[in-house]
Amino acid sequence: MKRFINKLFLSFGIVSLVLGATSCDDPEDIGKFEGPNFIALDKAAYSVAENSTDPLTIKIGVASTPVKEDVTVNYTLGGTAIVGEDYTVASTGSVVIPKGGNTAEIVITPLDNDVYEANKTVVVTITSTSADFPIGLSGNSEKTKRNFTTVTIVNEDCPLIAENFVGTYTALYEYAADPADGPYEHTTTVALDPEDETGLLISNFWGDGVTVKAKINGCSGAVTIPSQNYYVHPKYGQAKIQSVSTIASSSDIKTGNFKLSFAVTVAAGSFGNYTAKFTKQN
Repeated sequence: MKRFINKLFLSFGIVSLVLGATSCDDPEDIGKFEGPNFIALDKAAYSVAENSTDPLTIKIGVASTPVKEDVTVNYTLGGTAIVGEDYTVASTGSVVIPKGGNTAEIVITPLDNDVYEANKTVVVTITSTSADFPIGLSGNSEKTKRNFTTVTIVNEDCPLIAENFVGTYTALYEYAADPADGPYEHTTTVALDPEDETGLLISNFWGDGVTVKAKINGCSGAVTIPSQNYYVHPKYGQAKIQSVSTIASSSDIKTGNFKLSFAVTVAAGSFGNYTAKFTKQN
C-alpha cells in the first residue's frame, strides 16, 4: 500500500532522522515509497569550511526497525573536490549498517591550504545495498529523493596576491582641514616586508625619504598603517603616524592601487586627516 508523506521520520533507535521535511505548497516535495524498508541520506546538502578542524559526518539510515543482519551500503564520490587533495574520507566506497542498528556514517575531513580558489563540492550518491533495499524516496523529485547529497567545501582563503602591490607609485596627497596644504604628489615605491607576509614597505612615503610600514588585508584589499614612529620633528619631537580609516575596492586587489587616510601625532597634538591615493605607474 502506498503512503504519501511530506514529513518522514526514520526511527534510528532513540534518534530520529528527518527526511523530506518540505513545503506543503510544492507537490514535488511529497514523497512516497512502497515496502517495509528503504535507504536514504539524512540531508540533501551540507557545508563545511576548508579550514574546519572538525570532520563532517553524513548519516545514512534505514527506515525500519533495526536491521536483522549487517547491511552494506555502496556509494560513489563525485563533485569538483579531489580525494586526498581537498578532503579525506574515512571509508571509501561503502559503509555498513550493523546488525541491530539503523544508521551508518560517512566521515569527510576537509584539507586546508593557503591557495585562493573557488568553493568545491563532494557529491555522495548511494548506488546499492547488500539487502537490496529501495534507495531514496521513490516518486520524489531528484532534489528531495535523498539518494545523494552535496557537500560544499567553502574556501576561506582570500583572493590577495601581495605582489600586486609591489612597484613604483604616484602618490597624491590632500589635506581636507587645510585645502591650501595640497594637493601635491610625488613618487614612492612599495615593496614586500620580508618580516611580515602581509606587510608592505612604502619608501619615500611623504616625499621625505622616510619608509613607512603598512599592512594589507587579503579579504578586503584594505591597506592600513599601524601606529609607528615616523620621524623626529626639530621642534615638536617624536612624530607618530597611523591610519585613521581605509578605503579600498575589490579592483584594488588586482591593480595594486590603494587609498588611505592617516594622521601624524606629536606631543603637542595631532595633524590630519590626510588622504593619500597611490596609483601604480605603468
